Amino acid sequence: MLETHLGTAITRRLCSTLAASSIQHSLAPFIEASQCQDHPIYRIVLANSSIWVITRRMVSANYSCRNSVIKQLKNLVSEFSVCFSSNDLILVVADHWYDRSKASKELYDWWVGDIPDNVEEYRKDGINLIKASTHLIDELKQLNLFGINQVSVTHPLSRLNDNQKVKKYSLYYCLLTLQTTENS
Repeated sequence: MLETHLGTAITRRLCSTLAASSIQHSLAPFIEASQCQDHPIYRIVLANSSIWVITRRMVSANYSCRNSVIKQLKNLVSEFSVCFSSNDLILVVADHWYDRSKASKELYDWWVGDIPDNVEEYRKDGINLIKASTHLIDELKQLNLFGINQVSVTHPLSRLNDNQKVKKYSLYYCLLTLQTTENS
């Protein structure tokens, strides 16, 4: 799925959830920042805050792909810091189809910081998860720009025959706040 499609789908789902909860919001058109043209940024404006949505397609999950997540977050802060309020949230969403590469096997651990308890379910689906040498959370902490609220992995697809989750396709979520002098 292209970043624009993933970003549009996630943003629309968030807007639907906000509307169902009677929360006033508006959707700003996606932003094509000078250094983020291939990876649009979406912004949902609320009464006293915004939700910034960044989507990534983790095609290979290699170092370059992982590093681009960090780079885009740094670019977001440098280019749009004047637009941020202390209540803003940054939602990073990435998707990945597991393959047999070492980078793919490490991605879960890199994103979450640990191998899941149900690792045997992954092995049954042909995915041999392994430890990564670095972790997203540690890399974000080193930047000293973000407060990390939550990181998670979900599997949104289910098999038709037994309704079991398809482990080979994953959505990765990371919910951040911008670190300011008042909350550091």
